[in-house]
Amino acid sequence: MKADISGIDPDLITHKLNVDPTRKAVKQKKRIYAPDRLEAIKQDVEKLQEVGFIKEVQFPEWLANPVMVKKANGKWRTFLNFLDLNDACPKDCYPLLRIDTLIDATDGHEILSFMDGFSGATYQRLLNKIFSHLIVKTMEVYVDYMLIKSLAKADHINYLKEAFEVLRHHKMMLNPSKCAFGVGSRKFLGHMVSKKGIEANPDNIKAILDMKPPHSIKDVQKLTGRIATQGKFIYKSGDKCLPFFKTLKKVKNLEWISESQKAFEQLKKYMIEAPLLAKPSSEDVLYLYLAIQSKLTLRLDGFRQKARKLWVRALRYSLIEGLLYKRSFVIPYLKYLRPLEAEKALKESYEGICGLHLEGSALAHKISRLGLYWPTMLADAKAYPPEKLTSISTPITFTIWGIDILGPFPVASGQRKFIVVAIDYFTKWIVIKALTKITTKKISQFYWDNVICRFEFKEYYDNNSIELRFTSVAHPHVNGKAEVTNRIILDGLKKRVERSTNTWADELLPILWAYRTTCKVTTEAYPFMLAYGTEVVVPLEITHGSPRVEAYESKTNKEGMRLTLDLIDEVRDEANACKAEH
Repeated sequence: MKADISGIDPDLITHKLNVDPTRKAVKQKKRIYAPDRLEAIKQDVEKLQEVGFIKEVQFPEWLANPVMVKKANGKWRTFLNFLDLNDACPKDCYPLLRIDTLIDATDGHEILSFMDGFSGATYQRLLNKIFSHLIVKTMEVYVDYMLIKSLAKADHINYLKEAFEVLRHHKMMLNPSKCAFGVGSRKFLGHMVSKKGIEANPDNIKAILDMKPPHSIKDVQKLTGRIATQGKFIYKSGDKCLPFFKTLKKVKNLEWISESQKAFEQLKKYMIEAPLLAKPSSEDVLYLYLAIQSKLTLRLDGFRQKARKLWVRALRYSLIEGLLYKRSFVIPYLKYLRPLEAEKALKESYEGICGLHLEGSALAHKISRLGLYWPTMLADAKAYPPEKLTSISTPITFTIWGIDILGPFPVASGQRKFIVVAIDYFTKWIVIKALTKITTKKISQFYWDNVICRFEFKEYYDNNSIELRFTSVAHPHVNGKAEVTNRIILDGLKKRVERSTNTWADELLPILWAYRTTCKVTTEAYPFMLAYGTEVVVPLEITHGSPRVEAYESKTNKEGMRLTLDLIDEVRDEANACKAEH
């Protein structure tokens, strides 16, 4: 312990407790420990006293008992039961990186080195601060784990040298028993990482393979929990595990039917040869297969959702006498221009004989009125003379929805206790509705009125070519989006509902309005803008008379809306590029 962080300068990092002064101090009752645990506690206390981390207090205000946990090597790890103290302190909101992101960052590196230190949010702050110039480039850090990576073996010594110079400068030492240097493969944050890619943890796979058919609800919960840890390695894990989740609906009596047993055996067979995950390199080639049948069919290797988007986008274009046209909201068709033709059109519209030196969207609208179009027309018009742009895949809105249920809340007007929340993956557009109870009929009605729900309407899906994907608890397609949306709604309710808690249902629409008209960091756009192609007019603009409200004219506005619809694809493309950067 003394060799670890006793030399860190307090001016660089210091852990402090921000205890709520209105909370009463808690002294926990003394616990009795077995001799071996008591000896481990004594050793740890002596180490902390030796380095000056703790000191004896005769009359403590807060008092917490140690909690002993046995390590994998048979030794004891000492924790303190700070539940009471944590409850009196505000939550530390310092963000930790996503484990999946860190794991993916190790893929393709020939040589890896692993180092170990302390843990905690304060320690994460320290590592982020002192290794800021190396993180991502040659290092990855997560709480008390540090990893040095190199694509080429010859560079690894230099990268280690840089890291150790930082450690020496800040007088920080490591635990040598947990370090490994210059290895090709090792376990990192529950995964096996190597140059070939990312593999599932063999111990976790063995735990699933060694399981016997469940005999109780607890056994099924244990099975689904182990599956959740390996969800990223199981293709369509929601479909494969659906029989298990159906079994959990029967809380009292376990019904392990033949369907569940078959799914259990197939899962074991699949886990024996769990896939190796690897990111594609810039030199990899992706193939697009096109087949003309009674209707257009698109299949894109590995990207079924993108194939669907491309098919929907293709319906907006037509080939007329060998020329490509796009259907327009202003005139029947817009002629599609090639890059060189587009450059000439921009130049002529801006500075030609009939040019008025228009800029931005006005220039793009003028070209659109002339019956011309290309995918980056709006961006090119805003940045004229145009720069070389990189084409990106184009998003289609409202193709992937995440749905969740909040509640129960205190009973509001109309006996409403629950909230159904749906969020579009791309535009962040959300739909919410307060319900009295959660039933298939209620959710079905929400489905018909708004978006695809999460209950089974198999016949409707089959007849209308809609793919329903069941997702696991740990790795759903849009669970992260739904969880973030839940927090926004709950935070809004806490701020608006102060005294009478049964008025929360009346505040849902104002919260929804505020969300839809707030710019999102990931897309740098408003959900309303991405959904409808134009910025919303808020009440403040009407009461105070904003310039566009004062200049409103019905005929001109109607024409402008049609022109905006022709350019909405490009607005969504820019938002998609911003989302990819984040």
